[in-house]
Parts: sequence; C-alpha cells; structure tokens
Amino acid sequence: MNTKEEIARELEIVDRRSRELLEDLSDEQLRVPYERGINPPVWELGHAAFFYEYFLLRELGGKAARMPGYDEVWDSFEIMHKHRWAPGVVPGKATMLDYYSRVMDESRERLEKLADLHESYLFRYCIHHQQMHIESLIWARQTLGYPAPRFSDQASRECGAIGEAGDAFIDGGEYFLGMPEGVQGEEGVPFSFDNERPGFRVELEPFAISKTLVSNREFLEFVKDGGYEKEALWNFGGKCWLAESEREFPNYWRWEGDEIQVRKFDEWIELPLDAPALHLSVWEAEAYCKWAGRRLPTEPEWEAAARGAE
Repeated sequence: MNTKEEIARELEIVDRRSRELLEDLSDEQLRVPYERGINPPVWELGHAAFFYEYFLLRELGGKAARMPGYDEVWDSFEIMHKHRWAPGVVPGKATMLDYYSRVMDESRERLEKLADLHESYLFRYCIHHQQMHIESLIWARQTLGYPAPRFSDQASRECGAIGEAGDAFIDGGEYFLGMPEGVQGEEGVPFSFDNERPGFRVELEPFAISKTLVSNREFLEFVKDGGYEKEALWNFGGKCWLAESEREFPNYWRWEGDEIQVRKFDEWIELPLDAPALHLSVWEAEAYCKWAGRRLPTEPEWEAAARGAE
C-alpha cells in the first residue's frame, strides 16, 4: 500500500467499514452507559477523523481546524477516558458524521497531491490507525450485545477448529525482533508504527510452544476442574481480579441446562468446543497455564516463534 491507487483503495475500505459500524445503530444505542473497556462509538469515529485532519490536512496541507474548539475532545492524549462519556462533551451522531465526511473528502483531495514517501507514510499511518478503531467498534458491539456488523465488502467468516495439537520446538540463538531499518515505503521495508522501530536482536534459550491456540474444549476442562476456585492457580493480581469480577467461567459463557452457550454479539450459540477460547483476561490465561503445567510465552519468544529466524 504505497502508490496513490493502493492508498485510495484502502482508504475507501476503512471509510466504508467505519460508516457501516455506526449507520445501523439508533441514537438510543449510541447513548451507552460508561463501560471501562470501550469508547463511546461516536467518539471512536470522530477521533479517527481527527487523526486524518491533524496529520494530513493540517501538517501537510496547512489548513485550519475543521471543527474549532473540539481538538481536546477528539485527541486521545488530551481527553481522559472517563471524560469521553460526560454528557454534552461529544457531539451527536449527525454532527460527528458531517465532520467525518468533510475530513475524509478533503483527505482524498490531498491524496491527489501525494509527493513523497513521507506523505505516503502519513496516509498509511492514518489508515492503519483507523483499522484499529474499526476493531474497537466491533469489540464495542460485542461488549454491548449489539448485532454483528455486516460489512458489504466482506463475507461473514466463522472461527474454525484450531487444528492438530502438539508443540513446536524452537532452537535457541539470536533472533531479530521488530522492524528492519530503512525508509518506510521503500522495497523491503514494510509499514510499521514508530513503537515497532528500530528492530533489535535478542538471544533466546531453546523452548517449546504449542502449535495451536487453547481451545474452548481445553479451557472447559479447566473450568470443570474448579480452576476458578483453586487459589493456588492465581497470583495476587489474579485474585484481585477474581474478587472484583466474581467470575466463575469466561466472559460471555452461560449454562442452559446441559448445554454451554457463548454470546456472539446479540446471539447465544452453542459453545464451539474446537474453536479457540476467546475473551480471556491475562489472569485467566496465566491460571490456565499453571493448571495445565504450561506458561505463557514471553514477547520475544512469541515473536520469534511466529516469524522464525532471520
């Protein structure tokens, strides 16, 4: 995604998906109560638009603010999470979409003047940032129990079985983590955020790692064995989390008679036993690993296993 045409195509995709995530939600659905794990949906998209405005229209185009007085509302560095929920702070859906549309239209106009790799990077930076907020909006719909999004450009995909179990054995030695040096956009230098650069090398001891994710079937055995009640499996942070959450099994699970169900957006379905276990906290993951005689990989181990030696 480096040429004008490639950027324009990706810009259309994130624009369309962002709109589709909000357009079918009523004003009542958008007036959601405070929730620690999500953002107000209207703020989410307004913030994404502010990114384009700040980096493309102001920094590159030298233009004035498109929504004067709202920088501190849309800028996540300026507004605390809890303040995004305060009545009257974030504008309504119609006002935000008007701002969003104007910014996206002007960003397309600015794309026609694309001059160099630096400008190309800023466009890609904004697009990748918006993709993260698309993910956040999807997560918000799951959290709030709203219908699953129906993207017009993407067929619905179900999460399938995890595959054949077993361990992969990773040799010890030197591994490269992060992204290679060079000007982004040049051949062999893929896009990355600034916190992924510069890359560096680490020495790792040999280790084994599961070839697959933990399945619902495996995690269910942990639950049935009383994993949530066995204090020895939980560290101090995990015990505090358990006391606060009062969790006895994973979020979005429930028992209906003999059937175990999981909530997928606004629908309760039978728990797919061979699909990956989802919506687990780090405390649950650590407790499961201790129960199973395993451990979580370190970040360098995970990246080395995923990427292989370089």
